[in-house]
Parts: sequence; C-alpha cells; structure tokens
Amino acid sequence: MDPYRLPRTVVPSRYDLRLTPDLVTHTFAGEETIALDVAEPTAEVVLNTSLSEGGMPNALLEAAACGRPILATDIPGNRAAVEDGTTGFLVADEARFEEAARRLATDPELRSRQGGAARARMAAWPSPADEAAAYAALYEEVLRPRRPDAAS
Repeated sequence: MDPYRLPRTVVPSRYDLRLTPDLVTHTFAGEETIALDVAEPTAEVVLNTSLSEGGMPNALLEAAACGRPILATDIPGNRAAVEDGTTGFLVADEARFEEAARRLATDPELRSRQGGAARARMAAWPSPADEAAAYAALYEEVLRPRRPDAAS
C-alpha cells in the first residue's frame, strides 16, 4: 500500500477551504477540512513510538479518523489521542509493546473493533470551530475582571 494515499475504502466526501487575504502583507491565511467516508474497517495498524510529542500528534488523529487501531507509546500527547484498550494500545515498556503488537497482529476482530471505535471517537470529536469557541469562552472567563471581595 502507498503510504501517501488513502485506502480504497476511504473516500473524501467533502472539502472545505477557507482563505483570508491580508492585503498589507500580500499573503493568505487559511484552513482546510476534509470529510472522509470509511466504507469498511482496515486491517492496518498505526504505530507511534515517539518518546515525546509537542502536543497531540496529528498522525494519530488522522489514523483514528480512517478507522485504524493505534499502537503508541504512553506519553502525554498520545494519551489524548488514544483510549488504551478501546481505540488502540498505549505501551510504556518493551514487554507491553510486544504483547499489544502480537494481539493486534493475530486478532482481526480486535483490529476491527478498535478501528471502529477510533473512527467513532473522531466523528464525535469537536470541530475546529467548536474548539476555538471553547477556548474563547475560557479566555473570557479567565480574563473577566473580578470584584476584590468576590470568592474565587
């Protein structure tokens, strides 16, 4: 399988592109969103053995959206992306890695179940607009002036 192409059972169904021109700097800022239709679970597993991540790894989120179970090291960024035992496995040592890899390699039902759970979790994931609104509300709350006598 070509690592730069989606599986045949994963088809983009909608592309949204938003561009904002900056006439002063002659540049554009933007974002794209691609909705995917996944026709059937995959037999593939995504592996992430990073020892550190600068946040939540997009590769794991994309893998989950494509319905792939994930085998990843148990580090903070990966913990946010993987529900251990449900959408994949988080491993902290070599023995646990070997056990989880063996289970995923030999159990197609497990791969299918975890891949389906990962895809369902991503379908329920907040959209970028929802996340931005939640951050804005949090900032407004934190920055709201308080009366000196008000309890925290």
